[in-house]
Amino acid sequence: MHPLILTALQAPATMNCAACLGPVDQFRLVYTCAVNGRFFLHVDCAKPALTTGRGHLLINFEGHPHPLTFFDKTHSPALCKICGEAVRNCFFRCVACYFDMHLYCHPSAPNTITHKSHLHPLTLTTSPLDFELLSPQYLEPYDPWYDDDFYCDVCEQKRDVFESAYYCAEFKFIAEVRCVISELLPSLIASEDHRTKDKQVITSTYEDNSALEAFIAVLDKNIASLKAKKKPLELKFEKLRNQLSQIEWNIVELERDRFLWNNYQLCHNLKEKENPTEEASTSQVPQ
Repeated sequence: MHPLILTALQAPATMNCAACLGPVDQFRLVYTCAVNGRFFLHVDCAKPALTTGRGHLLINFEGHPHPLTFFDKTHSPALCKICGEAVRNCFFRCVACYFDMHLYCHPSAPNTITHKSHLHPLTLTTSPLDFELLSPQYLEPYDPWYDDDFYCDVCEQKRDVFESAYYCAEFKFIAEVRCVISELLPSLIASEDHRTKDKQVITSTYEDNSALEAFIAVLDKNIASLKAKKKPLELKFEKLRNQLSQIEWNIVELERDRFLWNNYQLCHNLKEKENPTEEASTSQVPQ
């Protein structure tokens, strides 16, 4: 694994954040690979979206050699390597290999849970649910890509129709995964503790401000250095600007005098042509 450097490097427009798959541009700080420079990670995406109280939670999965990191959402859907369905919210990813897995597809994730928002158990169910498709508005061919009427009964917000949800069939109560994650996390942590025989869960602490503060300190140092170089240059520039102003003023004065004398010469020559006799007689006056 290579170290990452926090930078404002302008990345190619075709590059995306390895975590959320969102675009990387020159207006956002990013972490980039110190070795090959082709790996990018948004600063916000480097923060732990899910923690255990001991740091940024990493989950091990027997089907992949690297630890998987939890992410809350992605800008561009990927495919879960377990179920083959789209991954959009609440998933684990190996950012090095682009291996994605729904949280509920992890072997330790429970199929049935209880949650404080509902009296009855909730069971993991594929979405959309059958009763949601029986509404009169779906008598025509159903296209879920353009539908906005799928809600979570916990947060009462629109949910992703393609994400499986926890469901009570008796009361038709639907809870999206992000709203019941507090019930899923203990099972995942417990599985890690059991697998490692009571060793500490694999975590990596994220120092939220240390990297930013270090980067800002470097910027402050560079700013101070440039200001120190700028001051004598400003004094020299001011002196040169005064000299330049004086030279420009002298040029204006000389050009004005040149114009006046040139105009006088033209008038004098014209006068000689118009009065040649007077000039000649004047020149013959005895002394």
